[in-house]
Amino acid sequence: MRINKLSVFFVFLLSFALFTTSCSDSSPRDILTDYLNDPDYPQDYWVTSTPSAQGMDEKILEDFNIYINDNRYPMHSVLIIKNGYLVYERYGFLNNPETLHILNSSTKSFVSALIGIALDEGKVGALSDKMLSYFSDMSIKNMSTAKKNITVEDLLTMRSGLEWDDQQIFYEYLNAPNAVQYILDKTMVSSPNTKWFYNSGSSHLLSAIITKAAGKSAEEYAKIKLFSPLGITRFNWEADQQNINQGGVGLAIAPRDMAKFGYLFLSKGKWKDKQIISEDWVTTSTAVHSDTYWAGDYGYHWWVPNSDCFASQGANGQNIYVYPDKNIVIVYTAELPVETADSTLLKLNTDFIIPAIK
Repeated sequence: MRINKLSVFFVFLLSFALFTTSCSDSSPRDILTDYLNDPDYPQDYWVTSTPSAQGMDEKILEDFNIYINDNRYPMHSVLIIKNGYLVYERYGFLNNPETLHILNSSTKSFVSALIGIALDEGKVGALSDKMLSYFSDMSIKNMSTAKKNITVEDLLTMRSGLEWDDQQIFYEYLNAPNAVQYILDKTMVSSPNTKWFYNSGSSHLLSAIITKAAGKSAEEYAKIKLFSPLGITRFNWEADQQNINQGGVGLAIAPRDMAKFGYLFLSKGKWKDKQIISEDWVTTSTAVHSDTYWAGDYGYHWWVPNSDCFASQGANGQNIYVYPDKNIVIVYTAELPVETADSTLLKLNTDFIIPAIK
């Protein structure tokens, strides 16, 4: 069966190449291939259902497919969980249910969840803990009263006041001999908890705090406290040169497992009747704590695009949307333009998926 599936992919590639060369209108419309209930890729957790059985209009979802294809959006996967059932699962561009997908900045929401777990366990004392208390063994440049006052919460809300520009120094800090040192040495440009500024360095410091507090890497802590309870067994998490897992980017998991993470938060931190993350943390971390200079508000490493949902968003469209009142989780992986990816996916939700709910 797997050989047959690969053959289908090669046929698709050939067909797509012919289409792009000839610009013919006869190209196949099923660029996103339906994998729901595919026997080659049995479900490891999800019980499947049809959209109609879970109160969704299948005609609108078909229009959704056509719209994606007509606009030639480079979607790698789209999954919909409705009422706890996997009702829609499609993949494109040679991706399938086994493909591990790099999450980019959606990694940040996983780091936030680990901070919540560490707080519940008492490994991290409090959100009001001074950040530098976890790095007391380090000599830090550009020290100031403002830097001493940065808290764990300031890192979560991206209101630390540290000088930062992701676009200019992203790879510089990732490739630094000591990335944590590089971030801590930055000068302050504002007082803590006064201005929101997107800062993947803050996320990396949170990963380092987890390592310090839990006595193990963020990856190992996640494996024990988050991934294993959710049945996530296949993942990869890149680390810096000091073996600190990248807090802002770097985690790769399969879309079905992204859906598990979203559903855990939809279920207020409970999984199979076990509280994995406290309900208080789920509520607090996904609430609005900052307005931003981008579209949407910001929580604790979660975005709040509007009052109906919260979202984990990674560059180019590695997004998890949770709509609590609609009892729905939507997962995308894609290679959309970074400037428009989030607005494109949110529009797909608001124009098609949410209206499909009867």
